[in-house]
Amino acid sequence: MAEDTIGQVMSKPVRTVEPDEKLSVALAAMEKYDIGNVVVVKGQKPVGIVTEGDVLRQILKGSHVLEEPIKQVESKHVITASPDTTVQEALELMLKNQIRQLPVVQGGNLVGIVTDKDLMRSVLRISYEKLTRPNLRELEIEAARIAAQILTLLNL
Repeated sequence: MAEDTIGQVMSKPVRTVEPDEKLSVALAAMEKYDIGNVVVVKGQKPVGIVTEGDVLRQILKGSHVLEEPIKQVESKHVITASPDTTVQEALELMLKNQIRQLPVVQGGNLVGIVTDKDLMRSVLRISYEKLTRPNLRELEIEAARIAAQILTLLNL
């Protein structure tokens, strides 16, 4: 069985904002869609990301920052991955960079986003499947036992 990729577990559509929009627009989108981030795009190309933490840090400076353009507060160093990145690789990338969301890009365009919660659900699903999948060796032993019983009955 092939390992899951983030293309299989990513969320879409991605909620996005433009760099010149006000920070309050990003916050309103997060509240409306109950999400922890919005990706800042020019066209379909990610150029930044705004997270709940970014907004909170800005609000601590004063509520007037909500009227500032997103481009002044966004995290500009956006770490991305492709849809064929494995869940394991994505987890390692996120841990290494201490991030909780990973925009998914194909051909330079934003096609989805995967979060720590998406990856946790994927890992839990895989673990559950492994726990509930019968052990092949046990099945072979049971099949051999049944075959022996059938042969014994046929010889009677």
